[in-house]
Amino acid sequence: MLRVKGIFVLLFLLGMMRFQVQGQESFGLSLNNYSGVWGSQANPAWVMTNKTYLDINLFGGAAHFSNNFAYIPAEDYSLFDLVSADSLVSKYGSYSYNGFYTYYGNDDLKWTVLNTRLNGPSAMFHYNNNVFSVATSFRSVASGVNVPWELMVFLYEGLGYPPLQGIRFDDKHFGLTQLTWEEISFSYAREIFNKFGHSISVGITGKLLFGLEGGYSAFWKADYMALNSDSVYFYEFDADVAFSMPETSLNTAIKHPFNAPGFGVGADIGIVYTKKKNRYGQRNSKRACEATYEDYIYKIGLSVLDIGGITFNRGTELHAFHIKDVTVNTSDLDTIKGMSADVGMRFLSEVLTGDPNASLSGNRIRIGLPTALSLQFDWHAYDAYYLSLIWVHPLHFHLEDAKRAAQLAVVPRYETRMFGVSLPISSLQYQTPRVGLALRLYSLTVGTECLGTLLNFKDLDSVDFYFSLKFSLDKGRCNSFKRGACDTRGDW
Repeated sequence: MLRVKGIFVLLFLLGMMRFQVQGQESFGLSLNNYSGVWGSQANPAWVMTNKTYLDINLFGGAAHFSNNFAYIPAEDYSLFDLVSADSLVSKYGSYSYNGFYTYYGNDDLKWTVLNTRLNGPSAMFHYNNNVFSVATSFRSVASGVNVPWELMVFLYEGLGYPPLQGIRFDDKHFGLTQLTWEEISFSYAREIFNKFGHSISVGITGKLLFGLEGGYSAFWKADYMALNSDSVYFYEFDADVAFSMPETSLNTAIKHPFNAPGFGVGADIGIVYTKKKNRYGQRNSKRACEATYEDYIYKIGLSVLDIGGITFNRGTELHAFHIKDVTVNTSDLDTIKGMSADVGMRFLSEVLTGDPNASLSGNRIRIGLPTALSLQFDWHAYDAYYLSLIWVHPLHFHLEDAKRAAQLAVVPRYETRMFGVSLPISSLQYQTPRVGLALRLYSLTVGTECLGTLLNFKDLDSVDFYFSLKFSLDKGRCNSFKRGACDTRGDW
């Protein structure tokens, strides 16, 4: 039997979208008092209470994948399998011609997020009531939201899957977006109030965005029926498919970002209230290193992240499909495999409308960043023990925009200058809780928010990993790596 993907899946997975695995929030890096540049990514004002006045990120990165459709059973994989392609194919190939996974058999709407972030040279500097930082990063986001369950089953089983034949499906407003870009950001935070143990700080981050590639499939309506393994009948189909194909290779664009096919600007904004242990704020210092660290009882932050977007206007195509009462032969669609995006879309336009150029409707697209609202809370419980809570909720303005997954987390941690450990307990998309672990040895941090999948405690439907290597200087410590006459840190 010919196994071909349905028309929706074909649009979904067009070759123009090269998925690349921004980790999510990297709780083990962003919430502690040695977070430096990483802390400003959660809230640009969060770093005001850092224990360092100078933080230089040498290199760091994060990778995250989660979904609620496909998984590998816990008993059928090991950590070695995840890095051995031969082992995966031989062990899991029996599940499907499609790959090495099986799927959850329910009718929930499906979602997926694949995010990466690589942080290059970056620095943060704290002087009196001001914090300045600059950061460079490479980011890639792919997200799918509200995807109909039967579409994913068709993708896995093929259009010849008997239980779904002869059923009319009427789906609305779902899509997938992919965006890859380089980012140069400049942050400024300032303490605007500090009296009687109460402090308020505000911060803003401005971003220059160099779009390397991007695309989306936005489905406004898909009213259809799989008649048999050879044909699909569309009562009504309304969708937009857009992509950017750089004239230069991706590697060239990374080396020369100003030659990238897309450009945009973005911003983060944040505010933090801090209840300090000392009722009297410190005086300004002549040198940044002389400022003492001001301990706190708790602090609360609110931020809006990734405001903005990227416009692509070179090597870009926008295709609009508006069809009614059309029967499509799936054998025609099968020939699209291996075609480039522009050639494949013209062939698809001819199959659906009889005209290879009928679907082309523009050569300029805009893709919004994965905007989100974030609320943070951090309590200094006792000595070196802390407890943080964080809530991140995506703000979806357009179906075409990149999406961030919702997260809710409780993060107990222990931190000293030389050592730190965090145990994030989080929920992604307000679903099953998961446990993570992050370890810091001086300025090297490694962590994950999905410890169970790495240790075979649960089915593999998520993968998460992050790390950071940096150099920092403590507040109240001048001209010496050891405590001396200029050391004003106390015993924290």
